[in-house]
Amino acid sequence: MSRRVVVGLDLSLRAAAAARVTLPWDGDLEDVITRVVGQDLSAGSEPEAYARRLDLIATAIADFCEGADAVYVEEYAFSSMSKRAHSLGEVGGVVKLELFRRSGRSPTPVTASTARKTMLQKLPRAGVKPFTMRNVRRLGPPANKWTEDQIDAFVTMNHGVMLEGGVALTFLGE
Repeated sequence: MSRRVVVGLDLSLRAAAAARVTLPWDGDLEDVITRVVGQDLSAGSEPEAYARRLDLIATAIADFCEGADAVYVEEYAFSSMSKRAHSLGEVGGVVKLELFRRSGRSPTPVTASTARKTMLQKLPRAGVKPFTMRNVRRLGPPANKWTEDQIDAFVTMNHGVMLEGGVALTFLGE
């Protein structure tokens, strides 16, 4: 397999996360690079502060994706954040536009449940997110110190590894 760089994204306003690996990959977590960027703003912040935050996130994520051959993004989970769906859509759109401007490509959307199933093979009917967090952290360093956002980006990246013809990390969850 030729050398390819795969990135997974989990976009949010407070903690957008990205995970990156170079193929071929043997599943060593030390080869995965992660980045978290975002900013918490108070409800009364000026409109310019919201625009600066979007710019910060889009620039940092696009910088992280520089040189990537494939970028995958976790699809939005609007049902869990219906009040913030508009803002989440804004950050996704701005990041996707910046990536398109720089590389001429847009990230490929990935459904979170599909990406989790790639890694953990079988998912429980309830409590999927905590199940995923617990199982990824079981892998040890550095994953045991990753935030939930980093883990989501990693799981998305791992699914992208499979889609790019690499060997995804997969194991049976507890």
